[in-house]
Amino acid sequence: MNSSVKVCNDYVNSVLAPQMNPKALAEIREIEKNKDFANPKYMGLLLTEFYTKFVYRYPVNEWPGYIYKYMGHSNNKIYNLMQGPSEFGGSC
Repeated sequence: MNSSVKVCNDYVNSVLAPQMNPKALAEIREIEKNKDFANPKYMGLLLTEFYTKFVYRYPVNEWPGYIYKYMGHSNNKIYNLMQGPSEFGGSC
């Protein structure tokens, strides 16, 4: 984490994104281009292709229950105000 949204965005797009499966990344980018963030496939791709590689580095089926509990109780409206709907670019 850092204090610059631009530096964080640059890092995610120039360092992390190239490490992802190109086909999955293309699907994620297409969904984002269409602003279809509510699409269940979008979260599925983020879970398997982003979060398991860069956030909690275990396969989704090995995640402890408290992670799902937190995710189920998080306030997406506030999260999106702070981060934006995409993990590839903060909105601040």
